[in-house]
This record gives sequence, C-alpha cells and structure tokens, in this order.
Amino acid sequence: MTKKDANHFELIYDKSKIDEIIDFLSANHKATLQHYNRLSLQLKLSPENIPVAAINRSFGKISIALLLIYQGKETNSKKDILNLTTWYAVPEKRGIGVFSFVKKLTGSLSNYILTDYTPNPAAKRIFKSVGFANMKISIVKGGLSKKFPFFLAEAFKWLAASNKTLKTKKMSHQSIRLLNIDIENSIISENKKNSTFFSIHPKRFIGIPVNILNIYHMSNQKLCINFIKIIKLMFKHKAPMLLIYFIDLQSKCHEAEWIVLSDDKKIEYISPMYSELEALHLLNN
Repeated sequence: MTKKDANHFELIYDKSKIDEIIDFLSANHKATLQHYNRLSLQLKLSPENIPVAAINRSFGKISIALLLIYQGKETNSKKDILNLTTWYAVPEKRGIGVFSFVKKLTGSLSNYILTDYTPNPAAKRIFKSVGFANMKISIVKGGLSKKFPFFLAEAFKWLAASNKTLKTKKMSHQSIRLLNIDIENSIISENKKNSTFFSIHPKRFIGIPVNILNIYHMSNQKLCINFIKIIKLMFKHKAPMLLIYFIDLQSKCHEAEWIVLSDDKKIEYISPMYSELEALHLLNN
C-alpha cells in the first residue's frame, strides 16, 4: 500500500467517465435527478481539451469529486473560464484531505480563471485560503424569511423604483425568452454578458418545497425591471423569495457568495453565463 494508492489526484478530460463521477456525487450529494442530468449535458458540451472534473481516488475508488463546467473565454485575457460546481468528499477525506485536493486542483488549473457561484461557508473558507477573492457582486433579498420579521422588503423596493423608471422613459414591457446554451466560438459575447437574467432555484422552507426567484443584473446600467412581470413570475413558479444580484464595485451592499480565482486582479466579476447557473432566462427590452 502506497501513499499514491490512498491519494491519487486526477483531472478528467475523458467524457466517458462523467457518468461514473455523477453516480458517485448523486449517491452522496443531495440534488435532484434533473440537476444531474442538466450538469451531464453541460459537461458533454465542453471542448475536448478542457477538463470536465477533478477527482481523488483512494485504492481505486473515488473519494473526492468536483465537476468543472466550461464558461468560455474571458473577453480581455482570452483565458478559459472553469466553473467549480457540485462536489463531495467522503468523511475520511475531509479536513486536511480536502485542503490538499483543493491545492492540487488550483495548481493544476493555474492557466484558467476559476469561478464558484454557490460555495457553502466551509468551501468558501478553503477556496479563499488558496487565493480566491469575492467578486464585486452584491445581493438584496425580498420575500419570506426564517428570521423576524419573517418578511424582507428590500428587493421589492428596488423593483418598485425600477418600475417608475420604466414608466418615465415610456419603455415597452420586459419580454422574457429562454437563453439557449450556445458557446459560439468559445467566447462569451459582449451583448449577452452584460445582461439581466433570472433563474428558478428549488429550496425547502420550514420543510415545504418552494422556489427562489434569482435575478442577475450583470450590467453597469441602471436596473430596469418590470415590477408586475416579476411578481407574476414569482406566482407562476411558486417562489415566495426573491434575490437580486448586481455589480457593486464599491462593495456598499451585502456581498454575494460568488468568488473567483485569477492572476489578473483587475477582474472584478465574471458573469454566470454558461455556469452551474446555466438554467438562466434572459430579461431583455
């Protein structure tokens, strides 16, 4: 028995191994079958020269696995972007084992820009210890809350303000269309990157399955969203909670959990286009 047998790190390029990795994750990580099916489709769309996962094998069996979703190229540096998403470590590999895995991961992917839009607090601490930084993205919340007074109004105030702007400028109502997966020329097009998106995220609230409506305002322009249409969306998708993510270069509001690792410190945020949040819908005029 050797140390290598107990800890063998590997980047996965072979897409035929995706199913084995997803089987390991789905057996241990709480997520829906639909979630894993969507991730599998995204991973199989990655270019052949881009890794789709990182794993640690212990005596031939996967003990840690992390999926890597290709987001295209950053428009200025033209560096490839990889989104770190769903991952799991068996109990005996947590702690030092996970930290060692993350060090090997970031070292192996030093030529990439790495993103994570949904790190839990423990994962975020580990990633930040190896150089990840918060993106210049903040968040406002609205709807039901587990804490007193059990309802948050801030996000709705933003929508009401943007609705007045919409009427004043006599703009047409927002139209909503599905944003298809399209990594054209492997570069995120500027006109889509700086857009406003929304997604529906399932969650359990006091044991009841509900949804969260997430809005991602990835533009430096003033937020301009039709209030009534958003309320209708919340009813349609049974979403009693609303989160609005927006660019906040001055970090004046509550920071979102989004983090990025890049040797270019001028990169302040990466749009969630083509990420684990891929099930986005585009809000456009």
